[in-house]
Amino acid sequence: MNKRNITINVEYLTRVEGHGNIVVNVKEGKMESCRLDVVEAPG
Repeated sequence: MNKRNITINVEYLTRVEGHGNIVVNVKEGKMESCRLDVVEAPG
């Protein structure tokens, strides 16, 4: 089986207060981390 390291970034989600990013890290075919960041603009 071909195992690769993969990082997936989904940026600028709508319908959140500010903006959201999704970051998924996969190493050797297994998910190492998955993160949703919601960042509010200063103001």
